[in-house]
Amino acid sequence: MGQREKRILTGRAAFADDLEMPDMAHLVFVGSNQAHARITDIQVEEACQTPGVLTVITGPSLPGLMSPLPPNSDLSGAGWKWRSPVVYPLAHDRVRFFGEPVAAVVAESEKAALRAAEKIKVHYEPLPVVTDVIKALDADSSLLYKGWGDNIQAQKLHKFGDPDEAFNEADRILPVYLREGRASGFPIEAQGCICYFEKLTGRLISWGGYQCPFRARQVMSQVFDLPEEMVQITACDIGGAFGNRFSAGNTQL
Repeated sequence: MGQREKRILTGRAAFADDLEMPDMAHLVFVGSNQAHARITDIQVEEACQTPGVLTVITGPSLPGLMSPLPPNSDLSGAGWKWRSPVVYPLAHDRVRFFGEPVAAVVAESEKAALRAAEKIKVHYEPLPVVTDVIKALDADSSLLYKGWGDNIQAQKLHKFGDPDEAFNEADRILPVYLREGRASGFPIEAQGCICYFEKLTGRLISWGGYQCPFRARQVMSQVFDLPEEMVQITACDIGGAFGNRFSAGNTQL
């Protein structure tokens, strides 16, 4: 039995939710109840007046605070048609999936943040929802990003030999449709982290359930315009990962 297993079995493991810091603030996200919609108004006044609330953040304020989230990968240099949308941790003008964060409450306690989050009122103008991947390719399908002209984020064409000649000479042609079911791992622990900015040195220090701490350091360095050596990441014990934590919860899908 390894040391990590011994720590977990003896109750000495340190998960993100076990960490406590002096004067620590807590953040709670408000998620969209729409799968696809324009955000017409967000009312946060009542939430801001909730006892214990330090601030409420919405999407329009983020461009002045940070850079967009970096893409998880970019294969445009390998011959792919590749697009990376400009996105931030909070939706700005529209939401594109159910549960997408639209506001964040920072408070002195988690309970205060949760109480305030319930008071935030978000008004939406629903847009057409497409739940089928094939239908999303139709010319008249609702677009997630209007500037793209279609819903294709990544595409690469492969051609070997002479396909037309092969089909002409074939004795029989069978149409085949392949469909792959969705699959995902489900850790028993939600994603979480604690961040501390050290004013004296200008370092950003974070502890959390990071599967790839070096990738997390790169992301935080980019979005907050800090040299990588000024970002320190410590990976705590995690209740499973299965690749779900690869992006550190901070990059585009």
